[in-house]
Amino acid sequence: MHYGLIYSYFYRNQFIVASKNLELDYRGNTIDTTTKAKIKIANLSNGDRKIAAPPLVVNRLISANDTFLFVNSDVRGKYESTTMWKQATAVDVYNLETKEYQYSFYVYNINNKKPNGMFATSAQVYFLFDQVLIAYKLDSSVRRK
Repeated sequence: MHYGLIYSYFYRNQFIVASKNLELDYRGNTIDTTTKAKIKIANLSNGDRKIAAPPLVVNRLISANDTFLFVNSDVRGKYESTTMWKQATAVDVYNLETKEYQYSFYVYNINNKKPNGMFATSAQVYFLFDQVLIAYKLDSSVRRK
């Protein structure tokens, strides 16, 4: 199936899938538990308002192919060790056809930096680290039939 648009909220655990005609197909939720954006607002003495602290980023990077949505959350998982969180970036995989979470995998950071770009094809997921490009081959058993 080909989708027209997949939109992921930056500050909460939701994404929207639309058809080629940009009609809503469905709303999905990631496994992260942040259902409302955590944004702190400060009221200034002149009556203006501004963001008091940087908001919590939930869905940092996303990419999709015909079957899967790949989401890199910027929030450490409940059962994820602090050591692993510092060494690698977790990517959660969702099946767009069954509308279910499938699995997660780690992408090891390079020079203590997380990837700043991600792009999925039917066979691979690419990760950009400044000037370094890494390709992860998708297992053929989980690729589209």
